[in-house]
Amino acid sequence: MNALATFAALRNPLFARLYFAQTVSQIGDALTWVGLALLAAQLAGPAQAPAVLAVALTLRVTAFVLFSPLAGVIADRVNRRTLLAMCHFGRWSSSA
Repeated sequence: MNALATFAALRNPLFARLYFAQTVSQIGDALTWVGLALLAAQLAGPAQAPAVLAVALTLRVTAFVLFSPLAGVIADRVNRRTLLAMCHFGRWSSSA
């Protein structure tokens, strides 16, 4: 398979926009975790930073477990494009 065939899906403009928007979102998520780790180190000190970060990660996973069933029901009943835009806006505003 040649290298161009690998990226053939990016010729579809709608998919390309979604792909690049998701890439930017993933980079933002990664930078949020880097910022959280640095904040934990600054606020708790180097000795307690791992524990503070572990608690933050545990809370995030707990939120996924608790809210995923409800999110699935909402996703089935609401326009997906609107829901995606609202969720990304909510994520952006909560991290700003």
